[in-house]
Amino acid sequence: MKKLFAKIVITALLITQLSTPVLACTEPLTQGYWKNHVCEWCHELQDENLCGYTWQEVLNTPTRGDAWYILAHQYIAFRLNICNGAFDRCSYKAELAQTEELLEYGPGNIPANLRASAIELAEMLDELNNK
Repeated sequence: MKKLFAKIVITALLITQLSTPVLACTEPLTQGYWKNHVCEWCHELQDENLCGYTWQEVLNTPTRGDAWYILAHQYIAFRLNICNGAFDRCSYKAELAQTEELLEYGPGNIPANLRASAIELAEMLDELNNK
């Protein structure tokens, strides 16, 4: 009788586990998620930095309307999502190159005439990171 009960319990557990939806590791995740889950970052990106700041330092800095931080937050999340398998880097080469070029200016230094482009890129990345 105990063996039969054990088989029933095991079967019930297996059915429950198989029917419970699991988050696919290829779904994009937001910059807020990545900020709070550093231990889940791809190993090869854990030491990345932007203009001398670690990605964690950048994500922990409030944007306060600074186009560089707004763009950097979304860029970091997007790069982590690429590494996590949510996107193919080759499909976004031009956008990544343009973003990386703007981020070279550093915090508070994106020229006024490029601010709108930086915000537009950040909004596009934000949309992708929130799919």
